Amino acid sequence: MFNEKTVLILGAGASVDYGFPTGSDLIKDILGNRKDILNEISEILVGDIDIPNDFNDNNWYKKRLDDLIKDFIRKYNFFTDFKHLSLILDYEELKNLNNLGFNDFEKIYGRDGLGNYFFSRRDYSIRKYEINDYVMQLERLENNNDILTKQIAEYRNSTPKFIEINDNILEKFFKDNSRIESNKEQKDFCLKVFKNSAKKYFKAVKFFQILDEFDPISIDFFLSIHKDEFSLELADKKIVNIGKFAISHIILKYYNQNKIKNNWYRYILDQILRGCQGEGDNRKKIKENKLNIITFNYDASLDNFLYERLSNLSYFDYDEDGETKNYAKEYLEDFLNDENPNIYHIYGKISHKNHEKADIHQILNESNNIKVIDEDRKIDKIDKIRDLLVEAKKVYIIGYGFDDTNNGLLELNKLFSSNFVNNPNHVFALHNEITILNYENSQIINKKIHKFIFENIKPSSEFNKEKFKILDFNKISNLNIVHKPIAKAINVDFNFS
Repeated sequence: MFNEKTVLILGAGASVDYGFPTGSDLIKDILGNRKDILNEISEILVGDIDIPNDFNDNNWYKKRLDDLIKDFIRKYNFFTDFKHLSLILDYEELKNLNNLGFNDFEKIYGRDGLGNYFFSRRDYSIRKYEINDYVMQLERLENNNDILTKQIAEYRNSTPKFIEINDNILEKFFKDNSRIESNKEQKDFCLKVFKNSAKKYFKAVKFFQILDEFDPISIDFFLSIHKDEFSLELADKKIVNIGKFAISHIILKYYNQNKIKNNWYRYILDQILRGCQGEGDNRKKIKENKLNIITFNYDASLDNFLYERLSNLSYFDYDEDGETKNYAKEYLEDFLNDENPNIYHIYGKISHKNHEKADIHQILNESNNIKVIDEDRKIDKIDKIRDLLVEAKKVYIIGYGFDDTNNGLLELNKLFSSNFVNNPNHVFALHNEITILNYENSQIINKKIHKFIFENIKPSSEFNKEKFKILDFNKISNLNIVHKPIAKAINVDFNFS
Protein backbone atom coordinates (compact mmCIF):
# COMPACT_ATOMS: atom_id res chain seq x y z
CA MET A 1 0.00 0.00 0.00
CA PHE A 2 0.94 3.64 -0.34
CA ASN A 3 0.65 4.40 3.38
CA GLU A 4 2.39 7.77 3.10
CA LYS A 5 1.23 10.63 0.90
CA THR A 6 2.95 9.91 -2.41
CA VAL A 7 2.91 11.84 -5.69
CA LEU A 8 4.23 10.68 -9.07
CA ILE A 9 5.04 13.37 -11.66
CA LEU A 10 5.09 11.85 -15.15
CA GLY A 11 6.49 13.41 -18.31
CA ALA A 12 6.55 12.09 -21.88
CA GLY A 13 9.46 9.76 -21.10
CA ALA A 14 7.21 7.81 -18.72
CA SER A 15 4.99 6.54 -21.57
CA VAL A 16 7.78 5.56 -23.96
CA ASP A 17 7.93 2.01 -22.56
CA TYR A 18 4.28 1.62 -23.62
CA GLY A 19 4.95 2.57 -27.23
CA PHE A 20 3.93 6.23 -27.03
CA PRO A 21 6.19 8.91 -28.52
CA THR A 22 8.35 11.47 -26.77
CA GLY A 23 7.65 15.14 -27.50
CA SER A 24 10.07 15.31 -30.43
CA ASP A 25 8.92 11.96 -31.84
CA LEU A 26 5.29 13.11 -31.66
CA ILE A 27 6.13 15.97 -34.04
CA LYS A 28 7.91 13.59 -36.44
CA ASP A 29 4.92 11.25 -36.38
CA ILE A 30 2.50 14.09 -37.10
CA LEU A 31 4.55 15.17 -40.12
CA GLY A 32 5.01 11.58 -41.26
CA ASN A 33 1.25 10.94 -41.10
CA ARG A 34 0.19 14.16 -42.83
CA LYS A 35 -1.42 12.29 -45.71
CA ASP A 36 -3.81 10.33 -43.47
CA ILE A 37 -4.54 13.34 -41.26
CA LEU A 38 -5.30 15.57 -44.26
CA ASN A 39 -7.56 12.87 -45.72
CA GLU A 40 -9.50 12.76 -42.43
CA ILE A 41 -9.80 16.55 -42.34
CA SER A 42 -11.06 16.57 -45.94
CA GLU A 43 -13.72 13.99 -44.94
CA ILE A 44 -14.79 16.23 -42.06
CA LEU A 45 -15.09 19.21 -44.42
CA VAL A 46 -17.05 17.24 -46.98
CA GLY A 47 -19.37 15.88 -44.29
CA ASP A 48 -19.88 19.39 -42.93
CA ILE A 49 -21.82 20.61 -45.98
CA ASP A 50 -25.40 21.59 -45.08
CA ILE A 51 -27.80 22.38 -47.93
CA PRO A 52 -30.94 24.40 -47.09
CA ASN A 53 -34.26 22.56 -47.36
CA ASP A 54 -35.64 25.05 -49.89
CA PHE A 55 -33.18 23.78 -52.54
CA ASN A 56 -34.84 21.52 -55.08
CA ASP A 57 -33.30 18.05 -54.66
CA ASN A 58 -30.91 19.21 -51.92
CA ASN A 59 -29.35 15.72 -51.81
CA TRP A 60 -28.10 16.23 -55.37
CA TYR A 61 -26.55 19.57 -54.45
CA LYS A 62 -24.86 18.06 -51.42
CA LYS A 63 -23.42 15.16 -53.43
CA ARG A 64 -22.28 17.53 -56.18
CA LEU A 65 -20.50 19.78 -53.70
CA ASP A 66 -19.01 16.73 -51.97
CA ASP A 67 -17.56 15.52 -55.26
CA LEU A 68 -16.42 18.98 -56.25
CA ILE A 69 -14.50 19.53 -53.01
CA LYS A 70 -12.92 16.07 -53.21
CA ASP A 71 -11.90 16.72 -56.82
CA PHE A 72 -10.40 20.07 -55.95
CA ILE A 73 -8.45 18.65 -53.01
CA ARG A 74 -7.08 15.81 -55.17
CA LYS A 75 -5.93 18.20 -57.88
CA TYR A 76 -4.63 20.76 -55.43
CA ASN A 77 -2.52 18.06 -53.79
CA PHE A 78 -1.23 16.94 -57.17
CA PHE A 79 -0.22 20.27 -58.63
CA THR A 80 1.23 22.05 -55.62
CA ASP A 81 4.54 20.19 -55.87
CA PHE A 82 6.01 17.06 -57.40
CA LYS A 83 6.49 15.56 -53.94
CA HIS A 84 2.72 15.23 -53.71
CA LEU A 85 2.94 12.63 -56.47
CA SER A 86 4.35 10.17 -53.99
CA LEU A 87 1.38 10.86 -51.72
CA ILE A 88 -1.13 10.10 -54.47
CA LEU A 89 0.52 7.59 -56.80
CA ASP A 90 2.31 4.34 -56.10
CA TYR A 91 5.55 3.30 -57.77
CA GLU A 92 3.93 1.65 -60.81
CA GLU A 93 1.68 4.67 -61.41
CA LEU A 94 4.69 6.95 -61.27
CA LYS A 95 6.41 4.88 -63.93
CA ASN A 96 3.32 5.04 -66.14
CA LEU A 97 3.06 8.79 -65.58
CA ASN A 98 6.65 9.11 -66.75
CA ASN A 99 5.56 7.98 -70.23
CA LEU A 100 2.78 10.57 -70.63
CA GLY A 101 3.09 13.54 -72.97
CA PHE A 102 1.75 16.97 -72.00
CA ASN A 103 -1.64 16.56 -73.73
CA ASP A 104 -2.32 13.19 -72.09
CA PHE A 105 -1.05 14.58 -68.80
CA GLU A 106 -3.43 17.54 -69.02
CA LYS A 107 -6.34 15.35 -70.13
CA ILE A 108 -6.02 13.05 -67.11
CA TYR A 109 -4.98 15.51 -64.40
CA GLY A 110 -6.15 18.92 -65.60
CA ARG A 111 -9.55 18.61 -67.24
CA ASP A 112 -11.79 21.58 -67.84
CA GLY A 113 -9.01 24.13 -68.04
CA LEU A 114 -7.71 23.67 -64.49
CA GLY A 115 -4.19 23.55 -65.92
CA ASN A 116 -4.35 27.25 -66.78
CA TYR A 117 -4.18 27.96 -63.07
CA PHE A 118 -2.20 25.09 -61.59
CA PHE A 119 0.52 24.34 -64.15
CA SER A 120 1.87 25.40 -67.53
CA ARG A 121 3.90 23.59 -70.19
CA ARG A 122 7.02 24.89 -68.48
CA ASP A 123 5.82 23.50 -65.13
CA TYR A 124 5.10 20.21 -66.87
CA SER A 125 8.61 20.09 -68.36
CA ILE A 126 10.18 20.71 -64.95
CA ARG A 127 7.99 18.11 -63.30
CA LYS A 128 8.59 15.67 -66.16
CA TYR A 129 12.32 15.96 -65.51
CA GLU A 130 11.75 15.46 -61.76
CA ILE A 131 9.49 12.48 -62.39
CA ASN A 132 11.99 10.90 -64.75
CA ASP A 133 14.87 11.46 -62.32
CA TYR A 134 12.91 10.08 -59.36
CA VAL A 135 11.68 7.03 -61.28
CA MET A 136 15.24 6.27 -62.38
CA GLN A 137 16.35 6.42 -58.73
CA LEU A 138 13.61 4.00 -57.75
CA GLU A 139 14.39 1.66 -60.66
CA ARG A 140 17.97 1.38 -59.44
CA LEU A 141 16.59 0.30 -56.06
CA GLU A 142 13.86 -1.95 -57.44
CA ASN A 143 15.65 -5.19 -56.58
CA ASN A 144 16.16 -4.16 -52.98
CA ASN A 145 12.68 -3.83 -51.48
CA ASP A 146 13.85 -2.64 -48.05
CA ILE A 147 15.83 0.31 -49.43
CA LEU A 148 13.15 1.05 -52.01
CA THR A 149 10.45 1.20 -49.33
CA LYS A 150 12.68 3.43 -47.16
CA GLN A 151 13.43 5.77 -50.10
CA ILE A 152 9.74 6.22 -50.91
CA ALA A 153 8.87 6.70 -47.23
CA GLU A 154 11.55 9.40 -46.82
CA TYR A 155 10.29 11.18 -49.91
CA ARG A 156 6.70 11.02 -48.72
CA ASN A 157 7.68 12.41 -45.33
CA SER A 158 9.34 15.49 -46.81
CA THR A 159 7.08 18.53 -46.72
CA PRO A 160 5.60 19.61 -50.08
CA LYS A 161 5.45 23.24 -51.08
CA PHE A 162 1.99 24.68 -51.46
CA ILE A 163 0.25 27.16 -53.72
CA GLU A 164 -1.58 30.05 -52.10
CA ILE A 165 -5.27 29.65 -52.76
CA ASN A 166 -7.10 32.77 -53.91
CA ASP A 167 -10.66 33.54 -54.99
CA ASN A 168 -9.73 33.61 -58.70
CA ILE A 169 -8.49 30.03 -58.62
CA LEU A 170 -11.52 28.84 -56.67
CA GLU A 171 -14.08 30.69 -58.78
CA LYS A 172 -12.46 29.46 -62.00
CA PHE A 173 -12.47 25.87 -60.73
CA PHE A 174 -16.11 26.14 -59.59
CA LYS A 175 -17.19 27.58 -62.94
CA ASP A 176 -15.41 24.90 -64.99
CA ASN A 177 -16.25 21.90 -62.81
CA SER A 178 -19.39 22.42 -60.71
CA ARG A 179 -22.04 21.71 -63.37
CA ILE A 180 -24.44 23.50 -61.01
CA GLU A 181 -27.07 25.30 -63.06
CA SER A 182 -29.68 27.02 -60.88
CA ASN A 183 -30.78 30.49 -59.87
CA LYS A 184 -28.11 33.00 -58.91
CA GLU A 185 -28.89 32.87 -55.20
CA GLN A 186 -28.45 29.10 -55.01
CA LYS A 187 -25.37 29.14 -57.22
CA ASP A 188 -23.77 31.86 -55.08
CA PHE A 189 -24.53 29.80 -51.96
CA CYS A 190 -22.85 26.72 -53.44
CA LEU A 191 -19.83 28.78 -54.52
CA LYS A 192 -19.52 30.19 -51.01
CA VAL A 193 -19.68 26.69 -49.45
CA PHE A 194 -17.06 25.41 -51.89
CA LYS A 195 -14.70 28.34 -51.29
CA ASN A 196 -15.00 28.05 -47.51
CA SER A 197 -14.25 24.32 -47.57
CA ALA A 198 -11.28 24.72 -49.93
CA LYS A 199 -9.78 27.50 -47.82
CA LYS A 200 -10.19 25.43 -44.65
CA TYR A 201 -8.38 22.54 -46.29
CA PHE A 202 -5.63 24.89 -47.42
CA LYS A 203 -5.28 26.06 -43.82
CA ALA A 204 -4.72 22.42 -42.80
CA VAL A 205 -2.04 21.98 -45.49
CA LYS A 206 -0.37 25.15 -44.30
CA PHE A 207 -0.28 23.82 -40.72
CA PHE A 208 2.05 21.00 -41.77
CA GLN A 209 4.22 23.36 -43.82
CA ILE A 210 4.70 25.78 -40.93
CA LEU A 211 5.18 22.99 -38.36
CA ASP A 212 7.95 21.52 -40.51
CA GLU A 213 9.64 24.87 -41.11
CA PHE A 214 9.34 25.95 -37.45
CA ASP A 215 10.82 22.61 -36.30
CA PRO A 216 9.76 23.08 -32.64
CA ILE A 217 11.03 21.05 -29.72
CA SER A 218 7.51 20.83 -28.25
CA ILE A 219 4.18 20.57 -30.09
CA ASP A 220 2.50 22.21 -27.07
CA PHE A 221 4.71 25.27 -27.38
CA PHE A 222 4.13 25.45 -31.15
CA LEU A 223 0.36 25.33 -30.73
CA SER A 224 0.41 27.87 -27.90
CA ILE A 225 1.95 30.52 -30.17
CA HIS A 226 -0.38 29.62 -33.07
CA LYS A 227 -3.54 29.47 -30.95
CA ASP A 228 -6.20 30.62 -33.39
CA GLU A 229 -4.24 30.31 -36.62
CA PHE A 230 -5.09 26.64 -37.20
CA SER A 231 -8.71 26.36 -36.05
CA LEU A 232 -11.58 25.48 -38.39
CA GLU A 233 -15.19 26.36 -37.56
CA LEU A 234 -17.73 23.84 -38.83
CA ALA A 235 -21.35 24.47 -39.80
CA ASP A 236 -22.59 23.33 -36.38
CA LYS A 237 -20.20 25.83 -34.71
CA LYS A 238 -17.87 23.07 -33.56
CA ILE A 239 -14.21 24.02 -33.68
CA VAL A 240 -11.57 21.71 -35.16
CA ASN A 241 -8.09 22.59 -33.96
CA ILE A 242 -5.85 21.05 -36.62
CA GLY A 243 -2.91 20.61 -34.23
CA LYS A 244 -5.01 18.90 -31.57
CA PHE A 245 -6.69 16.74 -34.21
CA ALA A 246 -3.24 15.65 -35.42
CA ILE A 247 -2.15 14.82 -31.85
CA SER A 248 -5.35 12.83 -31.27
CA HIS A 249 -4.81 10.91 -34.54
CA ILE A 250 -1.28 9.88 -33.51
CA ILE A 251 -2.04 8.95 -29.88
CA LEU A 252 -5.07 6.85 -30.87
CA LYS A 253 -2.94 5.14 -33.50
CA TYR A 254 -0.36 4.16 -30.87
CA TYR A 255 -3.02 2.60 -28.63
CA ASN A 256 -3.56 -0.09 -31.25
CA GLN A 257 0.10 -1.00 -31.68
CA ASN A 258 0.45 -2.45 -28.17
CA LYS A 259 4.27 -2.22 -28.14
CA ILE A 260 5.20 -2.61 -24.48
CA LYS A 261 8.94 -2.61 -23.78
CA ASN A 262 9.05 -2.68 -19.99
CA ASN A 263 5.84 -2.95 -18.01
CA TRP A 264 6.73 -0.69 -15.07
CA TYR A 265 3.06 0.06 -14.32
CA ARG A 266 2.87 -3.34 -12.62
CA TYR A 267 5.08 -2.03 -9.81
CA ILE A 268 2.50 0.69 -9.11
CA LEU A 269 -0.28 -1.90 -9.10
CA ASP A 270 1.75 -4.20 -6.84
CA GLN A 271 2.27 -1.44 -4.29
CA ILE A 272 -1.43 -0.51 -4.36
CA LEU A 273 -2.38 -4.12 -3.55
CA ARG A 274 0.30 -4.93 -0.96
CA GLY A 275 -1.09 -5.17 2.56
CA CYS A 276 -4.63 -5.67 1.32
CA GLN A 277 -4.60 -9.47 1.51
CA GLY A 278 -6.80 -11.31 3.97
CA GLU A 279 -10.38 -11.12 5.04
CA GLY A 280 -12.65 -8.23 5.93
CA ASP A 281 -10.94 -4.97 6.84
CA ASN A 282 -7.63 -5.92 5.22
CA ARG A 283 -9.19 -5.99 1.77
CA LYS A 284 -10.94 -2.71 2.51
CA LYS A 285 -7.53 -1.07 3.00
CA ILE A 286 -7.14 -0.74 -0.76
CA LYS A 287 -9.31 2.36 -0.46
CA GLU A 288 -6.82 3.90 1.98
CA ASN A 289 -3.97 4.18 -0.57
CA LYS A 290 -2.48 7.68 -0.51
CA LEU A 291 -1.26 7.84 -4.10
CA ASN A 292 -1.73 10.75 -6.48
CA ILE A 293 -0.37 11.01 -10.02
CA ILE A 294 0.30 14.18 -12.01
CA THR A 295 0.91 13.51 -15.68
CA PHE A 296 1.69 15.79 -18.61
CA ASN A 297 0.98 12.99 -21.09
CA TYR A 298 -1.99 12.93 -23.44
CA ASP A 299 -2.26 9.14 -23.37
CA ALA A 300 -4.26 7.35 -20.68
CA SER A 301 -2.25 4.13 -20.78
CA LEU A 302 -1.71 4.12 -17.00
CA ASP A 303 -5.40 4.86 -16.37
CA ASN A 304 -6.37 2.00 -18.69
CA PHE A 305 -3.85 -0.38 -17.12
CA LEU A 306 -5.21 0.18 -13.62
CA TYR A 307 -8.82 0.04 -14.84
CA GLU A 308 -8.32 -3.27 -16.66
CA ARG A 309 -6.51 -4.86 -13.70
CA LEU A 310 -8.61 -3.59 -10.78
CA SER A 311 -12.12 -3.57 -12.24
CA ASN A 312 -12.27 -7.37 -12.48
CA LEU A 313 -10.72 -8.47 -9.18
CA SER A 314 -13.41 -10.60 -7.56
CA TYR A 315 -11.02 -11.07 -4.60
CA PHE A 316 -12.27 -7.69 -3.33
CA ASP A 317 -15.97 -8.60 -3.54
CA TYR A 318 -18.04 -8.12 -0.40
CA ASP A 319 -21.71 -8.38 0.46
CA GLU A 320 -23.79 -5.46 1.68
CA ASP A 321 -27.46 -6.07 2.35
CA GLY A 322 -27.53 -8.89 -0.20
CA GLU A 323 -25.81 -6.83 -2.88
CA THR A 324 -22.32 -7.75 -4.14
CA LYS A 325 -19.95 -4.83 -4.08
CA ASN A 326 -16.21 -4.55 -4.67
CA TYR A 327 -13.59 -2.55 -2.73
CA ALA A 328 -11.19 -2.40 -5.71
CA LYS A 329 -13.89 -0.99 -8.00
CA GLU A 330 -14.81 1.61 -5.39
CA TYR A 331 -11.16 2.64 -5.06
CA LEU A 332 -10.89 2.78 -8.86
CA GLU A 333 -13.99 4.95 -9.19
CA ASP A 334 -12.49 7.48 -6.79
CA PHE A 335 -9.05 7.26 -8.40
CA LEU A 336 -10.31 7.94 -11.95
CA ASN A 337 -13.17 10.29 -11.03
CA ASP A 338 -13.09 13.20 -13.50
CA GLU A 339 -14.29 15.75 -10.98
CA ASN A 340 -11.99 14.84 -8.11
CA PRO A 341 -9.44 12.33 -9.41
CA ASN A 342 -6.26 10.89 -7.98
CA ILE A 343 -4.64 11.00 -11.40
CA TYR A 344 -4.44 14.46 -12.98
CA HIS A 345 -3.85 14.92 -16.69
CA ILE A 346 -2.62 18.50 -16.78
CA TYR A 347 -3.25 18.93 -20.51
CA GLY A 348 -6.22 16.56 -20.73
CA LYS A 349 -6.20 13.00 -22.03
CA ILE A 350 -7.03 10.97 -25.10
CA SER A 351 -8.83 7.80 -24.06
CA HIS A 352 -9.15 4.59 -26.02
CA LYS A 353 -10.24 1.35 -24.37
CA ASN A 354 -11.59 -0.88 -27.13
CA HIS A 355 -8.28 -1.26 -29.03
CA GLU A 356 -10.03 -0.90 -32.37
CA LYS A 357 -9.07 1.57 -35.08
CA ALA A 358 -10.50 4.95 -34.14
CA ASP A 359 -12.86 6.60 -36.62
CA ILE A 360 -12.84 10.27 -37.54
CA HIS A 361 -15.57 11.17 -35.05
CA GLN A 362 -13.65 9.63 -32.16
CA ILE A 363 -10.44 11.39 -33.22
CA LEU A 364 -12.33 14.69 -33.37
CA ASN A 365 -14.10 14.16 -30.03
CA GLU A 366 -10.91 13.16 -28.22
CA SER A 367 -9.03 16.14 -29.68
CA ASN A 368 -11.44 18.40 -27.79
CA ASN A 369 -10.35 16.81 -24.51
CA ILE A 370 -6.77 18.06 -24.64
CA LYS A 371 -5.30 21.46 -23.90
CA VAL A 372 -1.99 23.07 -24.68
CA ILE A 373 0.24 25.45 -22.78
CA ASP A 374 -1.42 28.78 -21.89
CA GLU A 375 -4.99 27.58 -22.43
CA ASP A 376 -7.52 28.17 -19.68
CA ARG A 377 -7.65 25.47 -17.04
CA LYS A 378 -9.70 25.02 -13.89
CA ILE A 379 -7.73 26.96 -11.29
CA ASP A 380 -9.21 24.97 -8.41
CA LYS A 381 -7.57 21.80 -9.74
CA ILE A 382 -4.24 23.52 -10.25
CA ASP A 383 -4.34 24.79 -6.67
CA LYS A 384 -5.16 21.32 -5.41
CA ILE A 385 -2.29 19.80 -7.40
CA ARG A 386 0.13 22.34 -5.95
CA ASP A 387 -1.13 21.53 -2.45
CA LEU A 388 -0.65 17.81 -3.07
CA LEU A 389 3.00 18.39 -3.92
CA VAL A 390 3.66 20.50 -0.84
CA GLU A 391 1.88 18.04 1.45
CA ALA A 392 3.40 14.87 -0.04
CA LYS A 393 5.85 12.88 2.03
CA LYS A 394 7.39 11.37 -1.10
CA VAL A 395 7.55 12.67 -4.68
CA TYR A 396 8.80 10.61 -7.63
CA ILE A 397 9.58 12.43 -10.89
CA ILE A 398 9.71 10.18 -13.98
CA GLY A 399 10.39 11.07 -17.61
CA TYR A 400 9.91 14.77 -16.90
CA GLY A 401 11.92 17.35 -18.86
CA PHE A 402 11.61 20.25 -16.38
CA ASP A 403 10.09 22.60 -18.96
CA ASP A 404 10.02 26.12 -17.51
CA THR A 405 6.31 26.63 -18.25
CA ASN A 406 5.33 23.34 -16.64
CA ASN A 407 7.61 24.03 -13.67
CA GLY A 408 5.84 27.33 -13.13
CA LEU A 409 2.43 25.74 -13.50
CA LEU A 410 3.20 23.29 -10.69
CA GLU A 411 5.17 25.88 -8.71
CA LEU A 412 7.83 23.21 -8.58
CA ASN A 413 10.32 25.59 -6.98
CA LYS A 414 8.40 25.22 -3.71
CA LEU A 415 9.02 21.49 -3.83
CA PHE A 416 12.76 22.11 -3.80
CA SER A 417 12.72 24.54 -0.90
CA SER A 418 15.56 23.56 1.45
CA ASN A 419 17.14 24.41 4.78
CA PHE A 420 20.86 24.74 5.52
CA VAL A 421 21.94 22.06 7.98
CA ASN A 422 25.14 21.86 9.98
CA ASN A 423 25.87 18.21 9.32
CA PRO A 424 29.13 16.54 8.23
CA ASN A 425 27.27 14.43 5.63
CA HIS A 426 24.74 16.92 4.28
CA VAL A 427 24.71 20.65 3.61
CA PHE A 428 20.99 20.95 2.82
CA ALA A 429 17.78 19.13 3.60
CA LEU A 430 14.69 19.14 1.38
CA HIS A 431 11.32 19.17 3.12
CA ASN A 432 9.94 16.35 0.92
CA GLU A 433 11.64 13.10 -0.05
CA ILE A 434 12.24 13.56 -3.78
CA THR A 435 13.40 10.89 -6.20
CA ILE A 436 14.17 11.97 -9.75
CA LEU A 437 14.68 9.56 -12.61
CA ASN A 438 17.27 11.34 -14.77
CA TYR A 439 17.94 8.58 -17.27
CA GLU A 440 21.38 8.84 -18.88
CA ASN A 441 22.32 11.61 -16.45
CA SER A 442 21.14 14.62 -18.50
CA GLN A 443 23.23 17.64 -17.55
CA ILE A 444 20.41 19.98 -18.59
CA ILE A 445 18.13 18.42 -15.98
CA ASN A 446 20.94 18.43 -13.41
CA LYS A 447 21.40 22.17 -13.96
CA LYS A 448 17.67 22.83 -13.60
CA ILE A 449 17.57 20.90 -10.32
CA HIS A 450 20.62 22.84 -9.14
CA LYS A 451 18.88 26.11 -10.04
CA PHE A 452 15.69 25.17 -8.15
CA ILE A 453 17.62 24.30 -5.02
CA PHE A 454 20.00 27.24 -5.19
CA GLU A 455 17.19 29.77 -5.65
CA ASN A 456 15.14 28.34 -2.79
CA ILE A 457 17.72 27.95 -0.05
CA LYS A 458 16.42 29.63 3.07
CA PRO A 459 18.77 32.35 4.38
CA SER A 460 21.05 31.35 7.23
CA SER A 461 23.79 33.15 9.13
CA GLU A 462 25.83 29.95 8.89
CA PHE A 463 25.74 29.83 5.11
CA ASN A 464 26.99 32.34 2.54
CA LYS A 465 24.80 31.85 -0.51
CA GLU A 466 27.05 33.97 -2.73
CA LYS A 467 29.95 31.57 -2.27
CA PHE A 468 27.83 28.59 -3.17
CA LYS A 469 28.25 28.02 -6.94
CA ILE A 470 28.70 24.30 -7.48
CA LEU A 471 26.35 21.86 -5.85
CA ASP A 472 27.15 18.28 -4.96
CA PHE A 473 23.78 16.47 -5.00
CA ASN A 474 25.16 13.95 -2.51
CA LYS A 475 25.23 16.76 0.06
CA ILE A 476 21.44 17.16 -0.09
CA SER A 477 19.36 15.16 2.32
CA ASN A 478 16.04 13.73 0.98
CA LEU A 479 17.15 13.98 -2.67
CA ASN A 480 17.80 10.86 -4.73
CA ILE A 481 18.71 11.07 -8.42
CA VAL A 482 18.65 7.80 -10.36
CA HIS A 483 20.15 7.18 -13.82
CA LYS A 484 18.56 3.81 -14.69
CA PRO A 485 15.71 2.74 -17.01
CA ILE A 486 12.30 3.20 -15.39
CA ALA A 487 11.44 -0.41 -14.59
CA LYS A 488 14.86 -1.10 -13.07
CA ALA A 489 14.87 2.16 -11.11
CA ILE A 490 11.43 1.51 -9.58
CA ASN A 491 12.32 -2.06 -8.71
CA VAL A 492 15.69 -1.19 -7.14
CA ASP A 493 15.81 2.46 -6.08
CA PHE A 494 12.26 3.66 -5.46
CA ASN A 495 11.32 3.30 -1.82
CA PHE A 496 7.54 3.04 -2.04
CA SER A 497 5.78 2.82 1.31
